[in-house]
Amino acid sequence: MNIKIVTCHYAYNYGAVLQTYALCKFLNDCGNNAKVINYRPWYYKGSTKTKNKLKLLLRKVIRIPDNYKSEKVFYGFLKKYVPLTAEYKNYKEVEKSESEADLFIAGSDQIWNFNLPNGKDGVFYLTSSKREGNHLMLPVLEWIP
Repeated sequence: MNIKIVTCHYAYNYGAVLQTYALCKFLNDCGNNAKVINYRPWYYKGSTKTKNKLKLLLRKVIRIPDNYKSEKVFYGFLKKYVPLTAEYKNYKEVEKSESEADLFIAGSDQIWNFNLPNGKDGVFYLTSSKREGNHLMLPVLEWIP
């Protein structure tokens, strides 16, 4: 079965990357052909909540080496160990890829976070799909029992 996963995989933290890797590996180990939709919208460019533009600029300049290293490590891991689709930048591009999958899976705690832009992005709720019965939304637990 061809499976496409949409998640917040392009975050510079271990939880997001390892969750993406684990789900994709599990599905592929079960005999499926699973890939992560490489969705990288404009707001992944590193938005920061500050109104002081000078402070924001200084923070970005100071953190260039750290951000470069983080991108190299995390995205390098994803490219090496996680099957990714072509890169998509917007809703319409993701919508065009709909015919390539038998099942779509959406999941990650951050897709439900309405305080961030991805929590308001229809791509993460699979609203682009016009087919019925081929969607799976992964629930989120605040803690593991």
